[in-house]
Amino acid sequence: MIRINLLPYVHVRKKEKAKSQILIFIVFVILLLAGLLWYQSNLNGKIEDLNARIDFTKKELDRYNKIVAKVEEIRKQLEILRQKLEVIKTLNASRESSYRLMDTLTRMVIEKKMWLTQFEAIEKITVITKGKGKQAEREEKVEVNIAVRGIALDSKTVADFMTRLEEAAFNLAGDETGGINLFSDVRLVTLEQEKFRQSQAQPEINLMRFQITFQQTPIKLADSETDEKPEARKG
Repeated sequence: MIRINLLPYVHVRKKEKAKSQILIFIVFVILLLAGLLWYQSNLNGKIEDLNARIDFTKKELDRYNKIVAKVEEIRKQLEILRQKLEVIKTLNASRESSYRLMDTLTRMVIEKKMWLTQFEAIEKITVITKGKGKQAEREEKVEVNIAVRGIALDSKTVADFMTRLEEAAFNLAGDETGGINLFSDVRLVTLEQEKFRQSQAQPEINLMRFQITFQQTPIKLADSETDEKPEARKG
């Protein structure tokens, strides 16, 4: 009977199998490391791309912030300009109102019977805002407190002058009707008799020195810029 010893063959097979497993494991590790390196390289590329985008965004943000700052500066300058224009508008309206006031008072004076010696007007501008935010409407009204001093021939002349002031009207309709009272709260503050001498050759005469206060009816600045003239109705 022939006997065959298979032990060396089995041992060789085991060694080859072990070598194959080790080789597979090495290849797997290499592939795994290669995959990790590729993934890391790809991730680093994405990170660099994101960093580049972040840098670009920051630069754009800085650029837009500078533009916003310029816009805000321009807006402030426009607001200052608007305020200056409002001041100019108020001054123009005030100048026009003062001219009309003096013109009206001149026409109220009773000729050859009275003379104005002093005039004082204190102007007060009231700003009324209706609504809020961008829908707000701004309305300005001018109120003038007036005091006049003068000399008249008699008390009746002073009374007639006060009547003329009370009946003076600012005509907004363009005709003789439909006007509004130009003056209100007409008051006689003082009325004193005083002796005057025109010359040494003439005797002294008795005249009435008076002081009257009244108010100009508050009007909108827009109304004060119209072309109509104040009308007076003589009593």
